[in-house]
Amino acid sequence: MTSYTAQLRGDELVSTIQIDYPPASTDPARVFRAMALLIDAFQRTDQSLAASVSASIEPVLLLERVEAGSIRARLITLLREINDDALQTLDWKPLVGQYLVRAKHKMLRWLEDHPEVSSRGDVLELQQELMSDRPQLPSNQLLLPSPVPPAILLGDIRTLSEALVELQPGDSARYISDEESTLISAPRGLSNERIEELLTQEVIVSETEALLLVKKPDYLGNSRWEFRLDDRTIEAKVLDEAWLRRFQSGGIALRPGDALRALVRAEAYRGFEGHLVATKYHLLEVRAVVHQQEDGQADLMP
Repeated sequence: MTSYTAQLRGDELVSTIQIDYPPASTDPARVFRAMALLIDAFQRTDQSLAASVSASIEPVLLLERVEAGSIRARLITLLREINDDALQTLDWKPLVGQYLVRAKHKMLRWLEDHPEVSSRGDVLELQQELMSDRPQLPSNQLLLPSPVPPAILLGDIRTLSEALVELQPGDSARYISDEESTLISAPRGLSNERIEELLTQEVIVSETEALLLVKKPDYLGNSRWEFRLDDRTIEAKVLDEAWLRRFQSGGIALRPGDALRALVRAEAYRGFEGHLVATKYHLLEVRAVVHQQEDGQADLMP
């Protein structure tokens, strides 16, 4: 078994990402792709964890050098504060650096025990575990610490998942520090749609007629179109199959600047904290094509 290793060094601590793979295996570039994505994933996770300690702390990842032989990339993690007087009298960097390492091990052990994130309760359980031993630092009232939000936590897990997709059967990845070595695993198939489901408490549905400026139509398949609605860009799926067949067979012409007058269904996904998770749009019925003429007048076509 051959290893590819990247070391991440903080002010006091050194940690390593190691990928093991069978020698002479196919698609050797996968190891480098996976390592690059894992470094990005751990940097993103460090930023989330550091913000849960103090919003004034920012981890910065630097590449020190790449070593020959085992192909080892040595990385330095710097911690810097953003103008927070409350931190000036405290030697906080070793505390935060040790926490970032411990928390990543804890998160990876939790993911190994949870090959599937099945509910929001799972995410809240991980959130509480990461909070349980974070250092308590003084903070000013504008930069108070807070738990890693479920949406951020799921995004971090998904980034790990995307890195592991690059690996083949027989490959493995580990996160190693002075204290322990933990297998890097994450649930696969954690798509944006699945994350939205985990974060959503209710879906509010409304239907209305709207005029949508066509930005990017779908000429071949059944994917989402891109429209301009009022002052924002949206993606929407056209569910009017009869109209869609006429368009894709060439029976309906669309030119730049044209719009569709359609019955639109909007689905607003509301989270448990009351915030908007996502909004999805569907064109239930296309009622007219509005051609933009050279004189600026609208020309309606059924």
